Amino acid sequence: MSIFDKFEKEFDAQITNYTKWPVYPPSSDPHFHNGYELYFLFSGSTKYIIENNPYEIEEGDIVWIPPYIDHKTQPNNTERHKRLLFWIIPHYLEDCLKDNKELSDFYHHYRVIRTTTRDVKLFRKFSNLLLEEYFTEEAAMSGEVIKGLLLSLLVHLKRMYERNTRDSKGNQSGSEDNTSYSLNLLISYINTHYAEDITLASLAEQVNMNPVYISSLFKKNFGFTFKEYLLKLRITKATQLLKSSSSTVEAIAFECGFRSSNHFCKTFKRLVGMSPLMFRNIDNE
Repeated sequence: MSIFDKFEKEFDAQITNYTKWPVYPPSSDPHFHNGYELYFLFSGSTKYIIENNPYEIEEGDIVWIPPYIDHKTQPNNTERHKRLLFWIIPHYLEDCLKDNKELSDFYHHYRVIRTTTRDVKLFRKFSNLLLEEYFTEEAAMSGEVIKGLLLSLLVHLKRMYERNTRDSKGNQSGSEDNTSYSLNLLISYINTHYAEDITLASLAEQVNMNPVYISSLFKKNFGFTFKEYLLKLRITKATQLLKSSSSTVEAIAFECGFRSSNHFCKTFKRLVGMSPLMFRNIDNE
């Protein structure tokens, strides 16, 4: 069952420096937040698991996690480990990005950002300025300065992600490139049409792929089935709507692709660990 962490501040920061990793049980539950998390690994290495997808994170890598997305880290070893975390409440981020829809849309999805030496220098420059401003005693203009610095940092992170994604695609072999293309096509279609009545057969027809091939891609790359991916995506979208809108649970269920509010509530409780209404009201407790 997921663990819910509630952020109280609009913007918060933390640097954690372990001589040795604390020992967590391997089966520890993933957690999610009511805000955005920006993770930067100064040193060491770890495995970052986001919605059951494992990513190997090395020194200099950056991870972006939107609200209500399951995630956890698992240390690869007990070596020295230093990380920086920024936490941002949704309305604070929306205020920073209100005049840039393209940038706002980009940060609604989780991102694993591989960096170059130049990227790391740039990120450290902006993060040091943010930390200096965050901990300053001259608070009169601090909030506006932080928003400006945060906006600049997010613009550069988007550029890093897009440039390095293009570069990695250019370096792939033909087979890897075909697999990557197929996965991107599948995920793009599902993320756009998740509210519709999608089946494995209809998906295969839309993207012109064999259903068996699609099933094998999901199992091999994500560790779960197409149907499980679709359900998790619908529930993730529902968690966002429960927090950001006043729509009824039934309306949200249909908006997210469920044809029965009863099925929605049962699935939500199974995946999130609580009912939709309890999840909606948790911030007020």
